[in-house]
Amino acid sequence: MIFIDANIVMYAVGRPHRYKEACARIIVDISEGKIPTVTDCEILQEILYRYWYIRELEKGLQVFEDFQNLVPKIFPIGREDLIESAQILRENFPVSPRDALHVAVMRNNGVNSILSTDTHFDLIPRIQRKDPLTMSDESV
Repeated sequence: MIFIDANIVMYAVGRPHRYKEACARIIVDISEGKIPTVTDCEILQEILYRYWYIRELEKGLQVFEDFQNLVPKIFPIGREDLIESAQILRENFPVSPRDALHVAVMRNNGVNSILSTDTHFDLIPRIQRKDPLTMSDESV
């Protein structure tokens, strides 16, 4: 099981970028059941916020719908996740509060892999980041 970060979806449907093709391929693989995935509700909020911020809310709503239909399990965020995320921040790991929350949700649900372009996840103990550019070379 692998946690899908928002940047995978954003690059897949976004403007040309070095990650676009790899992320789009991953989305197809997920839709074909080749990659077992999970995410959390904050990822969906990130997608909506980004498109709202750039004044493309209609596109954001479509991406939101497509992504929430694509990923079979979307974890809620509870008190225990918030407490764990604060602990991650106390330990001075170089992640934002939002990413600390994702790590907390992962840990609290027994998920130790994240598919993300964000290299700061590499520095978090018990979390293995998979990069979309090398995903085809690795087993999920």
